[in-house]
Amino acid sequence: MTKVAILLSTYNGEKYLGEQIDSIKKQTFSDWKLFIRDDGSNDGTVALIKKYAAEDARIRFINEEQVENVGVTRSFFSLLENAQADYYMFCDQDDFWLPQKIAATLEKMEEMHARTPQKPHLVHTNYKAVNRKLNLLGELNYDEQKHDLATIVFFNNVTGCTTMIDDNLKKLACQADLNKVMIHDQWVALIASALGEMYYFTEPLMLYRQHENNQIGGVDFFIALKKGIFSKNKSAESKQALKKAVKIKLYDKSWKRDSLAVTQVNHLRTLFYSQMDPANKKVIDIIADGLNGRMAARWRLIRKALPKKEKFLRRSLADLLLLLG
Repeated sequence: MTKVAILLSTYNGEKYLGEQIDSIKKQTFSDWKLFIRDDGSNDGTVALIKKYAAEDARIRFINEEQVENVGVTRSFFSLLENAQADYYMFCDQDDFWLPQKIAATLEKMEEMHARTPQKPHLVHTNYKAVNRKLNLLGELNYDEQKHDLATIVFFNNVTGCTTMIDDNLKKLACQADLNKVMIHDQWVALIASALGEMYYFTEPLMLYRQHENNQIGGVDFFIALKKGIFSKNKSAESKQALKKAVKIKLYDKSWKRDSLAVTQVNHLRTLFYSQMDPANKKVIDIIADGLNGRMAARWRLIRKALPKKEKFLRRSLADLLLLLG
């Protein structure tokens, strides 16, 4: 079995893809296979993937015969389902991996896995934010990251392209109904926080390229929650509902339960509640009750579970948003 499967989803990425693949080929650890799925590119990305796959047997183009757009989350889950390895790493098309990225991440992962082999494990790392020419943008943050369940739900700090998961976590993650998952990296982080162990390297092991064509960044819980309330449907009925929604109301009412942010929490609870320890059961109960319930339940969520150590303005807006519905 392959030791490490690297999972790369591409979309119109020909500008930086070659540089990313070259950085993977130069890793100090070489027992890897790179699985690439293209999500419907209409530039030269597909031809570039074919070229690299022809040159290196470790590189596999998994959907060469059926290139179609399914979205980033489904694309990465397709990669997970098509790869079999001890460990898996998510990879973006436009970044640059420093030479020790796989080796350093794997060393910590194997240490964790040896200690608790039955649990799901996740390791993620720091990164250097760079511009399109790989020049550093701003100062690095070497702070430790919190991995409690409430933090991962509301203020997820796990960046997918820095992440390695084990096969235990992959099997749990693939139980998901993808209609109920916001984004692949937060989903695996939620499961690892609820059922397993996580570790964060403060050392940056990759260059995270910021440019005008980035396909996706972190999915913010509160933005997703708002999208569940403010429908994009243009019908007369929805327009009337929207007019009512934008007026802040101080009386008691519930969230719309079809918000993907709420749906994902409910899905986590449904699938894995019986496997959680008592502490996480208590936390997920408070969160789910608050998101699905009325004002009293939301106020209990704010007091008991919403992470306290956030920037003042962001935390205040989160409190207000949750309280008022």
